[in-house]
Amino acid sequence: MRVTYISFFYYFDVNRDHFFEGHNHNTFEANIVLKGELEVTIQNNVIKLTEGDMIFWAADMAHNNRALLDNTQFIAVHFGLSNDAFLKKNIVFRHLGRDEMSTVQLFIREAKKSSSPKNGLADISMKQRETEKPRDGTAAISLLESLILLSVENSHNLQLSEDFSAQIFRRAFAIMTANLHRELSVPEIAKLAGVCQTTLKKAFSLHSGKGVKKYYNELRVEAAKNMLANGKNITETAFALGFSSSSYFSQFFKNNTGSNPKDYLKRNPGAF
Repeated sequence: MRVTYISFFYYFDVNRDHFFEGHNHNTFEANIVLKGELEVTIQNNVIKLTEGDMIFWAADMAHNNRALLDNTQFIAVHFGLSNDAFLKKNIVFRHLGRDEMSTVQLFIREAKKSSSPKNGLADISMKQRETEKPRDGTAAISLLESLILLSVENSHNLQLSEDFSAQIFRRAFAIMTANLHRELSVPEIAKLAGVCQTTLKKAFSLHSGKGVKKYYNELRVEAAKNMLANGKNITETAFALGFSSSSYFSQFFKNNTGSNPKDYLKRNPGAF
């Protein structure tokens, strides 16, 4: 397994409750906390990170970040791996020791040479290793690779947040994923989770940055994409997800993605 490229590197220094909007992308991402405390929500996992903690996860996993203390400093890195099959949909966590944190500082120094300080965009790839004269990115790739391999081979258990709101978020997520074939309302989700709607909405705002209904709809859309990608036709997908008709499903899909199912697949042949 080799790190093949780095497409994004950024050094963040933010204050308490600074929120990074939920998103996903087709690269791996690593976060390393240098100072303070950071909460990372990856799908239904609400994870609290402190100084020296490193976490990374596979592509296409929805996630967001929230600083828990003032002057929280961390780095975010987007990268590719030559063999990521065994890490598919996985999260790897490790607390780094003093020597590993020294490696992190060296990586930061090298990665800055090939990254934009304004937007974090980087252009560091394996091709640089093949040149006769090594370029700056070669060292950054090697240093990140050593940290990734160390974490994969000696990972620690995730430190899941036990805050009440995090527990509610996980409970509601489980209810949603178990009921993708239905169209639950927010009051129904709150009742099944055993809380009032206000408490439920606050938990989702805090840990996902999204409304309850929007989050639920996005889960159902992702399920629909997977079904369509695996050969189910539009009508089969509609009924499997509890829609009363394929036209109603197509309208729901378009409202949440901007295109109907057929056009989406045509424009995204490699999305799955």
